[in-house]
Amino acid sequence: MLIKIFKNVGKGSSRGPISYLLGKDKDGKQREPAPVELNQLMTSEGSKDAVAFLIDNNKRANKYTSGVIAFRDNEKLRPMQIQEIIKDFRKTFLPGLDENNVPVLWVMHREKGNTELHFLVPKMEATTGKAFNIAPPGPASQKLFEDFQKLQNDKLGFKQVTPNLLKAQFDTFEKGTRKEKISSYLVEKVKANEIHNRADLLRHLQHKLKWKVSRIGNDFISVIPTGKTKPIRLKGSAFTAKADYRDMLKQSSNHPTKLNPDEILKIDKSLQNGIKARTNYNLKNYINPPSYKNRGLNFKSKTPAIKQNIVPKVPMAQHKAPLEGQGSSPQPLKSLSVEFSSSTHTNTPPHQKNSTAAHSGPSLGSGGSSGSGTSSIDAQISSVKAQMNSEKNPARRAQLHTQLLALQVKKDQMLLQQHNDRLKQLNKIKP
Repeated sequence: MLIKIFKNVGKGSSRGPISYLLGKDKDGKQREPAPVELNQLMTSEGSKDAVAFLIDNNKRANKYTSGVIAFRDNEKLRPMQIQEIIKDFRKTFLPGLDENNVPVLWVMHREKGNTELHFLVPKMEATTGKAFNIAPPGPASQKLFEDFQKLQNDKLGFKQVTPNLLKAQFDTFEKGTRKEKISSYLVEKVKANEIHNRADLLRHLQHKLKWKVSRIGNDFISVIPTGKTKPIRLKGSAFTAKADYRDMLKQSSNHPTKLNPDEILKIDKSLQNGIKARTNYNLKNYINPPSYKNRGLNFKSKTPAIKQNIVPKVPMAQHKAPLEGQGSSPQPLKSLSVEFSSSTHTNTPPHQKNSTAAHSGPSLGSGGSSGSGTSSIDAQISSVKAQMNSEKNPARRAQLHTQLLALQVKKDQMLLQQHNDRLKQLNKIKP
């Protein structure tokens, strides 16, 4: 599984992206099987009309963000797993905001043989009219997407996306494009020992393929294939002046495809920090925005209060009534018009740590804040890690992951209590 934000889009009306998602492909061919609008099959997401309304009423230059969660051909999903991914997506990238604040349009494509979950997000929050960006520029946002991708792959039992440094940021699932063909050709020539660095590559493109090199930068080259007029920019570590292709090929082949327990804990902690920072930002700017009305300044003349530019209420789609006996909890996806291959059942995502999960691990004993208590937890943590390393069933691995997180939280609490106890003892000592 790979998550990708599309660049150089988002400036037009809603008609373009929605027509593309629900209509024909970029070559004008009918998609087979037909696209599936997932919003109509869920009870806890916004509607296509709400997304279109916010995009078309946004007077800013950038009006929407689009992207995709793409799966390999052999990565099969069940409807419930798709629903879980969409729920995890909102909890990670739109924390504190529901579909009445920022609706998301979800459309599934399967015409390439693999499953692709496309999302379209307005760049405006509905209740305040303020600018909103689900994928703001900067390393913090990029890290959040990377952490989400890694933990979702681990949760679903899929292999991690290994960075092929030679392809240099080419999309693994960007099928049928010139970039994919160029990257495959490059890898083939490196393996054949014909190209060793960027200088070799430039000579090969110019003399062997008769391509024109239109521009060269620190980390990119722009080339124009024979018979074409528009240049293609090849950017990334593989196109820097000091790139060593043989070394990159070796690094790519040795990269692990499965996370170990320590990596999971580290990535989950990073993900939680990213979600917390984004939650605080969303609550401050959209849920409890500061008031700029008259703040009691003692002017002799009455100063009119500044009116907030509130967007009219978004026409949300009618939510379907919950199934009997399920209360108000999110409903599973209905039976889709396409068949899904059976896959392993998934559990609660790693980042959904709540009070219940915190007590779902093994018994932690009565060590309290003593050293023997932490030693006991350390032993249990080592045991769970060993089980995770040998466990092949994704469902069981997810359960062990939850236990591991609970044990780690308990240990952190115990260490904190020990620290506080020491401080109390030190404070009792009079100078």
